[in-house]
Parts: sequence; C-alpha cells; structure tokens
Amino acid sequence: MGMFRTIVAALGVAVALGSGFAWPRPATPGGDAALPPTAAMIASCLVPGCDATAFIVKAIDGAQAEIRGQAYNFTSAAIVEALVRARQRGVYVAILLDKISPCQRGSGADALALAGIPVMIDARPRIAHNKVLIIDRERLILGSFNFSAGAMRNAEDTNLVNAPAVAAYYLAYWTARQQASTPYNERGQWCHARSSRQRRSGAPRRNAAQGRSKNRAFAGL
Repeated sequence: MGMFRTIVAALGVAVALGSGFAWPRPATPGGDAALPPTAAMIASCLVPGCDATAFIVKAIDGAQAEIRGQAYNFTSAAIVEALVRARQRGVYVAILLDKISPCQRGSGADALALAGIPVMIDARPRIAHNKVLIIDRERLILGSFNFSAGAMRNAEDTNLVNAPAVAAYYLAYWTARQQASTPYNERGQWCHARSSRQRRSGAPRRNAAQGRSKNRAFAGL
C-alpha cells in the first residue's frame, strides 16, 4: 500500500472567484464551453513515488460495463493486457489513438484489434495527445502519464476521478473525436499508408533509420 502513496481528495468545488463571476455552461457536455466546477472524488498517483501503471491497471480491472479511451504513446504491455482482459470478461472497450501510435516500437494497437477491441486513429489534429480512460460513464483516468513502457521513468501524474458529470463531459468529447477518426486494422497497413500519404503530400522524408529512431524515442516517453 505504501507504494501507491495515493492522495485522496473530496472536491465539493465551490470556488470563490469573486463577485459577479459566472462559469460558462456548455450547451452539451464536451462542447465548446468549459465544464463548470463539479463535485468529484479524486485519487491521485504521482511519479516518481507511485506505481502509476499499477494504479491504472487496477482502475481498468474494476470496470463493469465499458471503457472508452484516448492515448498518445501506447506501449505499456500491462495496460494493454488489462484492456484485453476487460474485453474478455464482457466489458465494452474502444480506444482512440494518435496517428503515430500504431507505428511505435512495442505498440499495443494490434493486440487490441486482435482481441476484438475497436481501435480508431484520431489523425486530424497535429497530435492527439489525450491520456484518458472513461470507465463505466462514472470514473476517469486522466493526467500527464502516457500509457507507455517508459513513462514510469518520468515525472508524471495520473488521477482517478469519480464524477459522473465530468465523465459525461469527456464522453461527449470522446464521441466527437471518434466520429472524426479512422478505423484501424493493423500496423503494416496503417503505417505503410501513412508513409505513402506523406510522400504524396511532399512532406520531408526521413530515411528508415531516422524513422525507427524517432519511434523508439516517442515510445520511451
């Protein structure tokens, strides 16, 4: 238990921001406006000092109905395996990844696809940098911690937020990003197609060694 050093905070977030201040109310959760202050129970895990990978795996293992996620670096075998286990016990799992994620060394994208988990690529933004898991439409994993093999060597944070209103806000955003995303099948097809698109667009080309080096560097974050 001492490993986690989990910080638990109850946030009945009534923030005094001065008279006359009115928080914007979004027309729909995940819309253009910010979510107003919302009560939440939060457990936090700070790296170094806390095993954030185990913290996230425990949250995944507690899912009862569904997990919808967004990830940038996606090379943590433990997190990938936990998502596959969730799928195998009947939990609905779907993941959005950044365009480079399947092409990283050790990427878990294919393992999810082979397990029958929908994987989509959010390729329109410059980078899809979210690190979020929406669990049972009630709880969220979120923070700076990448779902990667190397993130435990960094200074990072991840949080388990228990707040259905916040989960609904993130779910609406996730749904919008899903609708803008491209279904993923397998690494060879996606990474080859991505390289072809870069060549047709006239984007600067890296040689193979440069490409492998960059993917290894990203995968270590």
